[in-house]
Amino acid sequence: SIPSGRVKPVQALILSLAFYVFALVMVWIFFNPTAFFILLAAIVFGSLYSTHLRDKMGYLSLPLIEGLIFLCGWAALSPSTIFSLLPWYLYLLGVVWQSAHIAAHYVLHIRYDEHNQPVILTPLLFSRPSSRSAAKATLGLLILLFVLSVLLPLLTSLSFIYVIPVILYGIFAIYRCTAFLKTSLDNGKLLRAWSGLSMFRMVISLALIVSVLVFP
Repeated sequence: SIPSGRVKPVQALILSLAFYVFALVMVWIFFNPTAFFILLAAIVFGSLYSTHLRDKMGYLSLPLIEGLIFLCGWAALSPSTIFSLLPWYLYLLGVVWQSAHIAAHYVLHIRYDEHNQPVILTPLLFSRPSSRSAAKATLGLLILLFVLSVLLPLLTSLSFIYVIPVILYGIFAIYRCTAFLKTSLDNGKLLRAWSGLSMFRMVISLALIVSVLVFP
């Protein structure tokens, strides 16, 4: 709405601050201080990302911030276990997935000048890799995500309802990202790899929820 002129920047800022305050107040009242301070950290660092970190460090500074949302959700229900292994493992899963997702989408931000040379304004992480290098990073991060998601049942009791769909769809997502790596300038394969990563995250989350509900 801001680019279209329907909302002025000052109005958007005031509205954003109002929502931030409302969310923090609700977390403090209905949950606990641990969740409150994690959410506050996510808001502060998220604001720094928009104003400084994205342009100075790069897009991959965002996953470390977004992962705080997973920790906030955990702390809201079980603040006493926030420093145990499992919530931080789930935080790592979220960070790795978001990093792979961003690495794939990064290729869409590469523009070419009149001499067909790449023009990249925002770094990925302190550097501006080529489309092929970004595709390699996407595949590497996806493989790491696949390994972490398959090893998750070792930390908690998850049934075959979780394991089977995660393995099957994970292999499919790796296939799509491998095809993207072979022709990293093909936007069709890029979008299929990107959507495969999105679906893989959904499969992990849904399989986790169903497995816990069926075998609590």
